[in-house]
Amino acid sequence: MKRYFAVTFLALFIGMLHAQNNDTCITILTEPIKGKDAMLHGLPSLANTNWANEQQFPASAWTHSGVFGIIRSVIEFELVNIPLNAVLTSATLDLYAIDNTSGLGYHSSLSGPNNAWLERIIVPWDETTVTWNNQPATTILNRVEMPASTSASQNYTDIDVLNLVQDMLNNPTSSFGFMLKLQDENMYRLLNFCSSDHTNPALRPKLRICYTLSNNTPKIQHSNQNELYVYPNPANNIINIEFHRNEYSDSNLFSVINNLGENVFTAILDKPLTTINTSLMPSGMYFYTFSNDKELLKSGKIIIHSRD
Repeated sequence: MKRYFAVTFLALFIGMLHAQNNDTCITILTEPIKGKDAMLHGLPSLANTNWANEQQFPASAWTHSGVFGIIRSVIEFELVNIPLNAVLTSATLDLYAIDNTSGLGYHSSLSGPNNAWLERIIVPWDETTVTWNNQPATTILNRVEMPASTSASQNYTDIDVLNLVQDMLNNPTSSFGFMLKLQDENMYRLLNFCSSDHTNPALRPKLRICYTLSNNTPKIQHSNQNELYVYPNPANNIINIEFHRNEYSDSNLFSVINNLGENVFTAILDKPLTTINTSLMPSGMYFYTFSNDKELLKSGKIIIHSRD
C-alpha cells in the first residue's frame, strides 16, 4: 500500500515502558513510508495487479460490476528488536474500521457472518509486487479467529495474537507477517479496516507486545557446546559472527538470505570470529541460518541500517 522496497521495512517503535509487573511493552506502528501491507484483489481482471497504495485493508467476497472476486490482505510487522531471550506475556493487534464509504465500504454480512482468519505467512513477499496470483502461502497453525462484526464500523482492538507472534519469533525464516481472509469466502461478506497508508495515523494497524527477559542467555545447546553470537544487530557496515566450539569443521555453514529468499552470503565458521563486510548490501531485513551437515542449528533475522 505504498511504493517502497520490501526489505527496507523498519517498524516504528514507540512507548517502550515498564508495566507494574516489570514487563517491557512496545507498540509497533505502521506508516506509509516504512509500513508493509497490501491488498490482494482476486477479481480475474485484477488478479495480477499490485495494490500497495490502498488506504483500506480488507477481507472481502463481493461482486464488482457483476463479476465475483475474493479479496485478502497481508501485513508484516518488524520484530527484530525483540531480544532473543524475551519471554512473551502478551501480543495484541489493533485494526480500525474504515472510516468512509470510499473503496469497498464498511463491514457487511449481507449474506452471512463475516468472521475471518488471521494466518501466519510462511514465505517472503514483496510489497511492491505481491498480487492475488502470487500471494504468499500461509499456515493454519495457531491461526486466530476474528468474530463476525456486530456493526458496520466496528473496530477490532486487542486481538489476541500471542501464539502467532511467538511462532514468528520461534521460526524467523518461515514467518513473514499476517494474512487476513474471510472464513467463508462466499458473496456477500466484507470486513474492511484502515491500512498503514490511511491519512489518519491513529487508525493505522498497530501491534502491542509485552515480554519479560529470561535469565538464560540464548545460545545453541548441543553435545559440543556450540555458542553462536551475531552482532551488532542492527548493523551498518560489518557483522561479527562469534562461534565457539571444541572442534571446528568445514561443515559449519553460516548463510545470509535476503527477503526474496536469495542467498547473498555463505561462510564456513572455522575460527572463533568471522567478520562480514555488509557495506555493499542494501539496507533492510535479512535472515541468517547456521547449520552443519546434519541439521539446522540456529536461525534469526538481521537488520542492515540505511547509510544515508
